[in-house]
Amino acid sequence: MSRTTLPCTEVSREVAEALTEAFRGAIRREQPAVGTEHVLSALLDGDSAAGKVLAPTVRASGSMMGVIRAKGIGDHWVHDEDAEPVHDLAVTGLLREAEWAARQKDSDVPPPTGALRAALRQALLYADEHGTPRANTAHLLMGLLHSPQNRAHEALRECRVDRSDVLARLQVHPSAREPGEPPRTDTARTLRKMGLLTGRRGQLSVRLVAKLFGNGAPVFMVLRPEARRQAIRLGHGEVTTAHLLLAVLALDEQLTAAGERFSPELAGSSTAAERLRTRGVTLHAAASAALDLVPAAENRPRAGEFPENGALLKVLTKARWRAEENGVPAGTDVLLAELLAEPDGLAGALLTGLGVDTDDLV
Repeated sequence: MSRTTLPCTEVSREVAEALTEAFRGAIRREQPAVGTEHVLSALLDGDSAAGKVLAPTVRASGSMMGVIRAKGIGDHWVHDEDAEPVHDLAVTGLLREAEWAARQKDSDVPPPTGALRAALRQALLYADEHGTPRANTAHLLMGLLHSPQNRAHEALRECRVDRSDVLARLQVHPSAREPGEPPRTDTARTLRKMGLLTGRRGQLSVRLVAKLFGNGAPVFMVLRPEARRQAIRLGHGEVTTAHLLLAVLALDEQLTAAGERFSPELAGSSTAAERLRTRGVTLHAAASAALDLVPAAENRPRAGEFPENGALLKVLTKARWRAEENGVPAGTDVLLAELLAEPDGLAGALLTGLGVDTDDLV
C-alpha cells in the first residue's frame, strides 16, 4: 500500500452514504465487484446537486439507472474496470468504511474495482482543487467521469450524455466549492452538538454534559467511536490503544479543518495532539506506522460490531481516575499520559517507531 498522502482524505455524508449503498447494491445483486457503475447508480438514486447536473429530470435519472441495471444482468459491460488499483491509505480507508457499513451477517462483500479506487482518489484531488476539506458528491461524480475507460462513462455514453460537457459544468457548479455535511462518524460534529467547542452553543451546557457523562468523559466518549473508525480504515480486527492515539490526532485534524477548538473549559487539558504535532507526528504518519504494528483482521466484523481490546478500556478508566485525582477535565492530556504509561503499550511503541522521545511527552 502506498504511504503517500492526499491533500484531502475525508468525504461528505452524502458521499459516504453513496459508497455504502454501492456496496449494498453489489451485495444484493450478488455481483463479483463494486464498480463505478454502482456508485453512479447510488448518486442518481439520491437527491444531490451533482446528480441533478447529470440527470436533471426523474425520467433521465431513471433511464440511466435502467441502463446500469440491464448491463449488470449477465455482465454486458464493455469495460471490465481493471484499471491499475490505487492502494493509498485514504482511498482504501474510505472504501473499508463503506464495506463495513454494508456488511451483513454471513454475507460476502465483493471487492472494489481498480477503476473505482482510481475514481475515488480523483474525487479527493478534485476536492482539494476546489478548496474544500472533504469531497462532496460533485467531486465524486467528477472522479467517476475523469476517465473515459470505466463503466460510469459507459452508462453515460449509452444514454447519449456527453462526459466532457458534464465535467465542464460540474467544475463551475456552486456545489463544487461547498464542503457538504460532515459524515455521521465525524467526531467534531458530536462535540459541536454538545457545545464543547469554542463559540458553539450546543444542545447541552458544558456543566450539564460533565454532570451527565462524568469528569470530562464526553471527550473519551467521542474518541472511542473514532478509534473504531481508525481500526476499520486500517483493516484491523479490533480497536486497540494505538487506534485511540490515532483518534486523538484525527479529532485534531477535524477541528483544524472546521476552524474550531475546544471550549475554554476543556482546551487546557486537551493539548496532546498539539504536542504530538510539534514533534512531527501527523495522523497519516501514525496511521502508516499502525498499519505495520497491528495485525490485519482475519475476519472482518459486520456493521454494528467491532471488538475492543481489553487494554483500551483500562486506559480510558485510568485516564479518568488520573483526571479526578488532579482535579482537571478528562481531556486528551491525561489520556496520552495513560497511553504512554501502559506497559509494552502499542501507542508508546507506535510513537517510538516514529522517533518520538516518549519521556519528553509526559
